[in-house]
Parts: sequence; C-alpha cells; structure tokens
Amino acid sequence: MCDDITTISPWLREDCYNITLSPHDARELRHYGTVLISVLRTSAKVQWFTAYPVLLVSLFIIYLSAFVVHYSLARVYCVNIAIQSILSTVVSITDQVYYIAWDKRRGVYEESNAYLTFKKVNNYVADCYLYFSTLTILMSYLGVARPVLFRKIMKKRSFVIGTSLCLYLWCVVFSLKSLVYNKTAFPMQHFIISMVHTTISTGLYVLMITLYILTLMEIVMKKNVVNSTGDATSRQAYWSSLKSTLIFCTLPNIAYGITISSFICRTHLFRLEYFVPDADTMAESISCVVPCFIVDMVAKSLISVRLLLTSFTALVAFYDYRVSTLRIVRKVWNLIQGKTDVHEIQRGDSRNSIFYKRSSTST
Repeated sequence: MCDDITTISPWLREDCYNITLSPHDARELRHYGTVLISVLRTSAKVQWFTAYPVLLVSLFIIYLSAFVVHYSLARVYCVNIAIQSILSTVVSITDQVYYIAWDKRRGVYEESNAYLTFKKVNNYVADCYLYFSTLTILMSYLGVARPVLFRKIMKKRSFVIGTSLCLYLWCVVFSLKSLVYNKTAFPMQHFIISMVHTTISTGLYVLMITLYILTLMEIVMKKNVVNSTGDATSRQAYWSSLKSTLIFCTLPNIAYGITISSFICRTHLFRLEYFVPDADTMAESISCVVPCFIVDMVAKSLISVRLLLTSFTALVAFYDYRVSTLRIVRKVWNLIQGKTDVHEIQRGDSRNSIFYKRSSTST
C-alpha cells in the first residue's frame, strides 16, 4: 500500500519508508490509501474521457467563429475559451496514450518528464480561464454601464487582440511555477510562490464574481427603466444580455470555485509540510492532509468537465452561436432525410446586445 500511495503523494513517501507503523496507524494508512487511489483512478478516467467531447465542441466553436459568427464580444470570448480547451484536451488525450503505453521499468509515470509537461499545460489552462472570464465579464459590465466606452474598445480590434496575447503570455509565465517547485529546495520559497498564486487567483475570482453581480444588477435596473418607457427593442436587447450573462457565467464560475479551493488546499499542504510540527500519530498526520489531496485531485479531473460545461454554455448563451448551431443541425437533418430545400448558413441575424455585433436592425 505504501508503494501505491507514494505514486500519488510525495508527502507520504518519507512517512511510509522511514517510520515503523503501529497496527492502528497501519490500518488508517491502508484506509486513506484506498480512498486516495480510488479518487485518483476515477479522476483520471473523468479527465481522459471528457476530453473527446470537449475537443469536438471546441473545434466546432472555432469553425463557427471563423466562418459564420460576426466579430463581437461573444466571439472573442468563445475563441479564447476554445483555444484553451483544444490545448487541454490534446494534452489529456496524449497523456492517456503515454500512460497506457508506459513501461513501468522506466519508473513511476507520475515522475516522468512527459507527465510533468502535461501537468504544466493543465496548470496553464486552469489559470488562463480565470483571466479571460474576468475580462469578458468586465467588458459585459462596460457594455451595460458604459456603452460608449465599450463600443470604442470593441472597435479597436488590435487592442482586443493585443490584450488577449498579453493574457496568454502572462498565463504561460504563471504556469511555470511548477518548474520553480521542482528546481527549488527551500521550503519558504515553495510556500511563498504557492501563497502568491493562491492570493492572486482568489482575489481575481472574487473580482469576477463581484463584476458578475454588478453586471446583473445593471442589466435588471436598465431593463426596468426601459419597461417603463415601452421601448420593445431595447427591452429585448437587455433581456437577451441578461440571459446570456446568466448562462455563460453562472455554472462555469461555480465550477471554478472548486479549482480555487484546490489552490488554497495546496498552500495549506505546503504550510503543513514545512511549518507545522509533526502530529503525535501517523493516523492523525495523514488525516490532516488526505482531504486536501482529494480536493486537489477532484479539481484537476474537473478541468475537462468545466471546459465541456463552458463550451456548451457558450453555444447556448450567445445568440449568434445558438442560431448558427441550430441551422447546422437542421441542415444536417434535412440532408439525412434527403431534402434539398436547405438554406445556406450565412453570417448575420445578430441582435442588438452587448454580446453581439451592433446592427441598425433587429430581429
């Protein structure tokens, strides 16, 4: 059992090999080891097998963005999410192939360079979603509260692209923190790096939720004002914005809260490892760290689940993507039935909303 645990948790390796366990501690160790291994295997399967639908949906979003949907805030958000999803899923599928083909005589797979590289990429995706989601919600808020400023920013495509590239670069730099963990042997540096990362991520998550609430409040307030004036077009636009914000923000951001909890748990584990005196018994020591290990594993396995949820909500939330998807589904269905009266899929039909291309006409 110690061998199995040490492939999961380096925190338990020294304890397993260097300490003679009492019968009670041995039973506790076996119990926690069984739980950890079960969670690890389930998490790995979830991450691997959700990668395939995420890849398909993300490629479909890229197709719609490139050939069907107009330039808009919705398209900027969807393209960036799809790029991260494709990167993460390709890595997960490659990781699965490596794991299946791994020769155990070469050592533990979780300690190989291939696994560590895949881990860095998933760290990148976990961090990057938070930045792009916060940016999108900020732009959503500006679209409702400061529409003139919002239109000025969206007209400057070079600025939007430059901002996205800067965020990608920042995410890459931030994801390299795992390299520092591997190259640095000083406990305080490990703890400080983890603390800084957790603080920034938690602060940004709180900011994102705050902007989300402010955006909803602003939309509801302006929708009520429009209702009193009887402007049906504006009322429909604000109602569309409200639905889109609720759909594309709510579930993915709740799911990301689990990722934030894993960051906090990781920092807590560093604190326990380096700065807290050893517990009186092995069982007590293990009971302190196992819950955090489980949270961390679940959060990692949910990356692909969250990406799948984010991709599907994007297709449902944004009018252009929703209509284009329905058109393609109808076209394929008509072709299967042998019908020839199928309209071509064209750009257009965007509603006058903060997420869609501004138009002088509405549908």
